[in-house]
Amino acid sequence: MKVLEKTTEEIVLELNLDETRALRAGVGEVCYGFHVPDFDARMGSTEREAEVLFHKMDRLSDEQNKFHQINLTVKEIHLLKRAHEETLRELGEEEYHTRTGVEFTVGQNLLNELVHLT
Repeated sequence: MKVLEKTTEEIVLELNLDETRALRAGVGEVCYGFHVPDFDARMGSTEREAEVLFHKMDRLSDEQNKFHQINLTVKEIHLLKRAHEETLRELGEEEYHTRTGVEFTVGQNLLNELVHLT
């Protein structure tokens, strides 16, 4: 993950294929995969906001580029972090790779990068 631009309201990221796949999957899992009790409080966003972000990420996954550029608000970054954290916790090492197509350690490293973005 590479930060291309950062303001107080928005961050422009360049993501590789694994990062794109993992972040899309994380948001998809909290929206459609498993139940997240008290969603709004735990994710810091509504389910509708998460679905909108999922579709934004989904458009990137349709592209066959090696790298994807995406503009995200600070709130969307927080949601990505929380969704990814919840997905790692819920799925664990075995299931994470099966459901995302990304190695668990890559997912953990990605979460660490998200933590340091905000």
